[in-house]
Amino acid sequence: MYEQRSERETLRDTQQARLAVEATALMENLPTGLKAAWAKMTGSYQRFCADNEAQINEALQRDRREQQDLIQRHLKARRALQHEFEQFEYHRELNAKSAQREIGARLPDAEFAPEQVPLRPEYDPAQPLIIQPDEDTLSIAEKVARDPAHILEVIADKKEVFTRADILRALVPYIPDPTKLHIAAEAALRSPDLVEAKAGSEPRYSTQEFLSIKATLSANARVMASSSGASVSRKHIDAAIAKENATLQILVGAGLSAEQEAAIRHVLTSGQLSCVIGLAGAGKSTMLSAARHAWEKRGLQVIGAALSGKAADGLETASGIESRTLASLEYSWKNGYNLLTRNSVLVIDEAGMVGTKQLARFVSAAEKSGATLILVGDPEQLQPIQAGRPFKDIALDAGAARLTEIRRQRQEWQRLASSNLAEGRCADAIETYRQQGFVSTPGESHEHHTRSI
Repeated sequence: MYEQRSERETLRDTQQARLAVEATALMENLPTGLKAAWAKMTGSYQRFCADNEAQINEALQRDRREQQDLIQRHLKARRALQHEFEQFEYHRELNAKSAQREIGARLPDAEFAPEQVPLRPEYDPAQPLIIQPDEDTLSIAEKVARDPAHILEVIADKKEVFTRADILRALVPYIPDPTKLHIAAEAALRSPDLVEAKAGSEPRYSTQEFLSIKATLSANARVMASSSGASVSRKHIDAAIAKENATLQILVGAGLSAEQEAAIRHVLTSGQLSCVIGLAGAGKSTMLSAARHAWEKRGLQVIGAALSGKAADGLETASGIESRTLASLEYSWKNGYNLLTRNSVLVIDEAGMVGTKQLARFVSAAEKSGATLILVGDPEQLQPIQAGRPFKDIALDAGAARLTEIRRQRQEWQRLASSNLAEGRCADAIETYRQQGFVSTPGESHEHHTRSI
């Protein structure tokens, strides 16, 4: 039983890690920046999203099949074990009765009348045993069939608040019959775990579990923001900034901006938790490179993490911070490796893409271990796949250093276009690129637009 439970847990962990990697890989395939704006204008962005959703559903179906195969294999092993146990019990009783008869034969005066040994029919291993599978081995369909309210947990993984229509849509794949579907939806709406988050013509709901996790995350973040983190002396900070400026002068002929220097001092002198909000191309990685020099000079271990492998690789290449995915880091912790300590600094890049439940686990781990946590990202860029926008809430509550000056582009019109894209003014950004000859539309002469995206 222990080995089966361990195998189920391993499969679950493997599937969760694989699904996280697959989901982030699909998100990386979505067009970004100017291409994303163009895709939204042409309608192809919605097709990308639909294809991604279909692939995620296929991955979930694959995981359910793997879970069912494992359950059937475990049940077959249990039936065989039950068969062996039945045979053992039968022969044990038979041997006990034989011993009683032998004793009776040696003691003829004793009043001894052994009962007839019952002849048991041979146990058929093919017959099902009444074995209640563990809750964590059940598929979503099985859980919903037992209790329709389980669908609330499924929805709350993706949506912070939802409606009755969302509940119906989520139930359709598992309960296609319209009559049973509405009965199941009403049962889910009666769940004690359901909380009405917003009243109105169409009430919006959340779950007790999600709200509890969100409240705990907020409380832990406030405690960490007001607690002293790993202190770095002013001497080390000034030396790190000077070193980064010298490197930048050699590479690009420029130094850190005033915003970058302020952000460096912010993450090195704030509390146990600090945030940096920066537009794409504003120099977040360069800022972190200088901060890394100061942390390492202080003797601290700096760990980088991001939701996707591509983002983790980018963080490591640009800042020099050894980085890995959040899923990989959690898996290591679960197995007792690479645990955080008071001498750890954990930098999470692209924090705006991390959902509430996952970020809550990292904040809790840092708070309990005493590690310093740095959250870096742009809450207005790609949103989390999972429910919630925790980075935006934490940055608003705890305060954040901001990087608004675009430094990746050299020309002023490019910086302006990037700023427009970051702030949602896509039409203005595209018009800027069009004026520079980087956008051509059907019907226009290519003589005037020889350069295209």
